[in-house]
Amino acid sequence: MRLAAVLCLLVLVSTPSWSQEQPDDPRPEARAVFEHLSFLQGEWDAENWLARGPNDSETLTFVVTTSSVFDGLGLNSRWVSADSGNWFGTVINTYDPATGTMAVRYFNGNTNRWSLTEQEIELTETGFVTHFSGTDGYGAFEGRTRLERVSDDQYRQTIERKYETTDWFLIDRLEATRR
Repeated sequence: MRLAAVLCLLVLVSTPSWSQEQPDDPRPEARAVFEHLSFLQGEWDAENWLARGPNDSETLTFVVTTSSVFDGLGLNSRWVSADSGNWFGTVINTYDPATGTMAVRYFNGNTNRWSLTEQEIELTETGFVTHFSGTDGYGAFEGRTRLERVSDDQYRQTIERKYETTDWFLIDRLEATRR
């Protein structure tokens, strides 16, 4: 019994020094990223122009509800069609301070599929710019996303791609106004 008490005492006494030897918690940096993007929280009317292929595009309208998740360490955006009221999909963003990347997880409600991109992120005064790469039916590409806070009640986002044989071109443009 005495041995158990001594062991417990040793664990309690050594715990503060053990915790001080641990690396810094990376969460303050991640939390700062989402504090910078906190203006995105709320409900938005969004008009989204999408390139569907060469000489093919469409414009969709959504109600987007964005909230903080994971105790301030991420954002969750729920997309609902403004026309039909049907749920369209969900985007979850998190940040990894060790790699400097934003993970963008998108669940497409129409295809019942997740997609994930890891995007190098650079915070700007009014939002962010990300860089990423991937492959689709046209081949390997580089991509970049730019999100800009226009005012307290408006933001704009563009996504561009570049293939080996092309210059940068727009594939997605979103204009959002707070509801």
